[in-house]
Amino acid sequence: MYKMMCDSSYTRVHFMHMLLSCCSYKTHDEFSADVRLVFSNCEMFNEDDSQVGQAGHLMKQFFESRWAELTASPAPPSESMPS
Repeated sequence: MYKMMCDSSYTRVHFMHMLLSCCSYKTHDEFSADVRLVFSNCEMFNEDDSQVGQAGHLMKQFFESRWAELTASPAPPSESMPS
């Protein structure tokens, strides 16, 4: 079963790479849903205290923080205060 899960995760990441290379994701949400599916599968099939489980949690935190930065609305330009 472990080998099947590893093969399945590799296949999913490889598939995502192909979609990115071909610009096949139509929206940012499609891409982020695929990434979150990989993390969800990691949580489902690995113990939280295992090396893989810990790495998955760290990668998920990193992804979510960077994703929030990348998808945040740009701040409106600040107006200069009169002198």
